[in-house]
Amino acid sequence: MIEPKKKYKRPASSFVKYSSLGFQLFAIFGLTLWGGLKIDKYLDWSEIPVITIVLLFLVFVAFMYKLIKELNEK
Repeated sequence: MIEPKKKYKRPASSFVKYSSLGFQLFAIFGLTLWGGLKIDKYLDWSEIPVITIVLLFLVFVAFMYKLIKELNEK
């Protein structure tokens, strides 16, 4: 009986996958921070940037959900 060949993942492809997740996180946080500060400035809440903090928290939770979902895929 012939066993099917197992696909071998090259280490470079794993590196690219995880580094792209890092760049995505950096870009999403940067855009969220910029947008949140703009909204806080527009609403004149610049003393305590409530919208920025809430948006960053929501983006972090959503990104962690996406990360866990992608890491559990096989």
